[in-house]
Amino acid sequence: MPRKPSVKRPAALTVDPVRLRPVRGPRKDGSGRWYWQAVVYRGAGTRTVWTGWGTPEEARRTVADLVARDALDAPEPEPDTEARPARTVKDLMEYWLATQEDRGDLRPVSVREYRNRAGSVTRILGDVLLDRVDRTTLEGFRDRRMHAGKAPRTVASEVAALAAAWRWGREVGHAPDRNLPRVPILIRDVRDKLTPTPGEVAAVLSRLSGWKALAVLLLYGSGCRLGEVSTLTWDRVDLEAGEIRVEGKTGARVVPLPAHVVKALAAAPRTGPRVLGRTRGSVPALLGPAIKVACEDAKIRHWTPHGLRRAACDLMYRSGVDVGTAAAFLGHSPAVALQYYRKATLEDVRAAARKAGLGRLPAGKVVRLRTG
Repeated sequence: MPRKPSVKRPAALTVDPVRLRPVRGPRKDGSGRWYWQAVVYRGAGTRTVWTGWGTPEEARRTVADLVARDALDAPEPEPDTEARPARTVKDLMEYWLATQEDRGDLRPVSVREYRNRAGSVTRILGDVLLDRVDRTTLEGFRDRRMHAGKAPRTVASEVAALAAAWRWGREVGHAPDRNLPRVPILIRDVRDKLTPTPGEVAAVLSRLSGWKALAVLLLYGSGCRLGEVSTLTWDRVDLEAGEIRVEGKTGARVVPLPAHVVKALAAAPRTGPRVLGRTRGSVPALLGPAIKVACEDAKIRHWTPHGLRRAACDLMYRSGVDVGTAAAFLGHSPAVALQYYRKATLEDVRAAARKAGLGRLPAGKVVRLRTG
């Protein structure tokens, strides 16, 4: 059955001092109208000054007229019964997602993750009435996603999004005043911890070509996350300065590149806005298996694209870069660097002992051990 085309939710609008956001929609008549809520922030609270259906421009004009007429202190409008309160899971997820999109403390990447999780929940449970959401409902959602091949961590994050929306809904009167049942989701930590050596990286590179080889060079030469490289666009590449600007979990950062990686970028074909010329989802789907085949062909240990980030981290620390600088370069906190990325080997420990000079005595000082 073909999936219905998605309609992008309009962005929130501001008509100073009023903030508008779409909380439901769009209408099924194809008019492009959404149900809007306009609020004024006063102190620690908010006051609704208008609600109604309209296109973004219609909503903006309506609120602009209220501001011009100084009518913001009129009694709060009654909510449209067609839009509120929430009746179905779809209603709840739409309302909750609108509040997340309107928050000023969330990074765009976090909002995008919330939107993706809410979309998965809505596609499967959207028509379920909130009064009928129970353990069987959630177990059915879990089983359907797992049978579709989704990773347990992904399914758990989607269930967590529904739980977060439910808690928010209870607080504002959009969800039944009862706890959402918990369903078990078995998560096995099968994440590969293998870090490739420079020789193993070279062996794989000799067996790759095109965008896949460029991706490995970028990952190994920058220490970036796979998602950061997958979404890298040419407008964020500065060949003259030898650096790229990436958007990661901790925000934007500038990453300098080795000369041979800059040279490879300069020679790469520009077939579209993305450096790798692929969609974000196709890069991990194709690169991981390609590296696995190359490892098998080279008869070396199998490592994953994320192993290149750990390898870059190890190279930095072994070269004497301090934790704070390395963490800033890689886009994570020093605590995360030490807990998840920096794993000292026996040779690291031996080198540290030699460098520290453990047991060294001042020149000319001889300690004679007494016997007997």
